[in-house]
Amino acid sequence: MTVSVLIMILPVEYCLQFEYCSFEEHVPLSCYGNSIAVQYCKFGVRSGIRCYNVSKTTIQYSSLDESYIGVSNAAVIQYNDINGGNEEAGGIWVDTGTYTIRFNNIINTTEHAISNGNYYADTIYLYVDNNYIANCNGLIGVDTDGSQSEGVVYNSYRTTPVEEAGCGW
Repeated sequence: MTVSVLIMILPVEYCLQFEYCSFEEHVPLSCYGNSIAVQYCKFGVRSGIRCYNVSKTTIQYSSLDESYIGVSNAAVIQYNDINGGNEEAGGIWVDTGTYTIRFNNIINTTEHAISNGNYYADTIYLYVDNNYIANCNGLIGVDTDGSQSEGVVYNSYRTTPVEEAGCGW
């Protein structure tokens, strides 16, 4: 399924699930509401996922090409393949909330691979696990110390890509 424009403004009681979707260039998926799942989706250049004020978000097994994931509140973000294409696009941005960010491949973005928007306000660190991060934030190579992210502590990291990440189609 190809979606040309999609902006959702939903009451809190609804649940949305996007599976096996393809979002063309410059067409972001913007979600507002409660309980949203995005899985097995492809996002073209300068598209991406924006989920704000959503209490339960799951984003998994998706592929993002020069695109990003931006989430506020609480989310599980796992098994995604994010390639920034050496542009400012790409990566994961999060704000206030509790997050599980694990088993993602994040590569080739000039910005931070994972950016914690809450870090500067409260110096609250975000702890992430088993992500493969390389060539981000103007640095070359695999990130093993958190220097390619912002306000993030790596509980563990990967030195090889996560094979299971991405949409697989």
